[in-house]
Amino acid sequence: MIKNSKALMTLCLLGAATASATNVTIGSANTSVCFPFSCNEGATSGMSIHYQQVFSSGLFPTAAISINSISFGVDDFTSIVFGTGGTVLNGNYQIAFSTTNAVVGGLTANLAANQGLDLSVFYNSGGISGFTAAPGSPLFISGQSFVYNPLAGNLLIDIIVTNQAFLSSLDAGSFDGSDLSGDFVPINTSSVFQIGTNAAVTGAFGLVTTFDFSAASAPSSVPEVGSMLMVGFGVAVLLYAKRRAKAMGEPTSARASGFSGLGQPTAAMVGLIALFQSFGQAQEPIKIRSVAVPPHPFGDQKKRPVTTSKSSLAVTAPKLATTPSSLPVWSATFNNGATPYTVWMAGNSPSSNTTTNIETNVVPVRIVLCNNGTSPCTDIAYTYDPTKPLRNNPAGVTLSAAASTLSSPIFQNATYTTAAGTTVGAATQYTDAMLRASFWNYSGNAASANPNWHTRLQFSLKPPVTITITAGQWDASSAADLGKVSLYQLFQPLDAESAKYPPGQFTFFLLYNVAMTFGSPGPCCALGYHTSDGANPAPSRTYGMASYFDATGKLPAGYADTGAIAHEISEWALNPFLSNSVPLWPGSGGCYDNMEVADPLENRGDVAFKMTTFGRSYNMVNIALAPWFMKGNFGVNGYYTYKGPVDQTFTAPATCP
Repeated sequence: MIKNSKALMTLCLLGAATASATNVTIGSANTSVCFPFSCNEGATSGMSIHYQQVFSSGLFPTAAISINSISFGVDDFTSIVFGTGGTVLNGNYQIAFSTTNAVVGGLTANLAANQGLDLSVFYNSGGISGFTAAPGSPLFISGQSFVYNPLAGNLLIDIIVTNQAFLSSLDAGSFDGSDLSGDFVPINTSSVFQIGTNAAVTGAFGLVTTFDFSAASAPSSVPEVGSMLMVGFGVAVLLYAKRRAKAMGEPTSARASGFSGLGQPTAAMVGLIALFQSFGQAQEPIKIRSVAVPPHPFGDQKKRPVTTSKSSLAVTAPKLATTPSSLPVWSATFNNGATPYTVWMAGNSPSSNTTTNIETNVVPVRIVLCNNGTSPCTDIAYTYDPTKPLRNNPAGVTLSAAASTLSSPIFQNATYTTAAGTTVGAATQYTDAMLRASFWNYSGNAASANPNWHTRLQFSLKPPVTITITAGQWDASSAADLGKVSLYQLFQPLDAESAKYPPGQFTFFLLYNVAMTFGSPGPCCALGYHTSDGANPAPSRTYGMASYFDATGKLPAGYADTGAIAHEISEWALNPFLSNSVPLWPGSGGCYDNMEVADPLENRGDVAFKMTTFGRSYNMVNIALAPWFMKGNFGVNGYYTYKGPVDQTFTAPATCP
């Protein structure tokens, strides 16, 4: 959960496009607001104010934009009565932007926790006198361009004022704002501020703000016609083992002979949508935080490159008789007090007592880091290819990341038994087991009463695609075993590729040893996300992406091999359209309202549990079960996570704060 659907970042080095500039104004004039520019309620000069305001991502274009200047409306009443404009008290003013997980109306009194790790200074007055604006004119500020991707999360403006002059009159200069009855809280924007060491004031009035911006450039994908020999070898062994098991009348999960030479898993990997913090040295811990890429239109695919590469070695599962026109989903309803909620899951409801096979396209994505800006690349720095042999293959075995992933419990059968001894699935896939555990005793739709209820991923391995990241869009700290690229370089090409497949299918893009930064260079890292091009029940496309890792020692333990993949696919299964809003729950840095089931546990050292298929052990991640979000008690064994009550947070349904 590439974390609330959540998303995250700012691309520092995405070049500005030549598109003409435009603007958007958020908020409407309603009342006078003097903080943080024109008043401080202090008794002397030398005051400090820390002011923040969050703006909903939904009010900006869906593509990345470069914010070049901002302006704040000057309150007309103040101008007319006092003859003053937006005169700002002298002091040191620093204005910064960041992408934030904080929701509108959800800024916390811990202002540092509201900031994203891509926090970037837009303006710093350097001790010069405050800004001035003529009566009735907007307060205009031009600064260092900040590139913001609304798909990554909401936008936070962070203003720190130090050594501010004291003025007894609160009407020295005021700006347009909106109160709680206007269109700020909780729809478009909200604010929080702290004066000196006083208590922070949350849910306060906000400033009407105009953003002047231009478009930011995006990358393109390059067809990959290269060899899938390593994938083919691994999958050939896999299919051989499945055929042998079937011939012997045994479930595929019971036969290890097909992969008898496989050793134990290697190193550690990371899941979801976002982990925010620089990787640094191998021994330094990484804090994982997630953000969800919101549903967004995938755009005009005629203007985007389309991969047409073919490979006779691609593996195709038996097709369904007909492909559904939309993803099979079912819904569950619940109340939190007087507020009703509806959430949607992939598959059919437990009461159907049937198996839903969802056609799943697994697309390997080969990432090439280029030392120059040419296309095709003439100076390759590193290549990370999920169809080539793993860096840490067991002795005598040649597997690729793609073959290893397809032979894992995400796509193969295993038996899932809880710590209390309850078997939720005797021969099933990981996400199906998590769904069954979540709704084990759900009234009228209990998985325990419907043993034939399953939601399975019927995979087809597609030909790989290549995305070339040119100089300036990948982090210089990249190495042969771990690449760091700007996440924004992947949005457009993956959107375009996913549009090749029908809405009734799920597409998953598989990367290898690639982490994603929020800008280049930028805070690291995200290792996956899932998204859609609309909301249910429309025939929306859904897709996900994540990396398989065997970069030993560079990533947190517990997320090795398929950890991030398990994270993303479990979240897709229980929130396929990213439309599941739920009561607030506690996560890293604040409260969240999306049903991203892997995010609440992602920072725990014991997040993973081991499952074995074909004699090889894989990391599956623990998730918060549906009843934790839905204020119920219908999970398996009364659990709120698959592994049970791992701490006090998961002994009862979620509450926040």
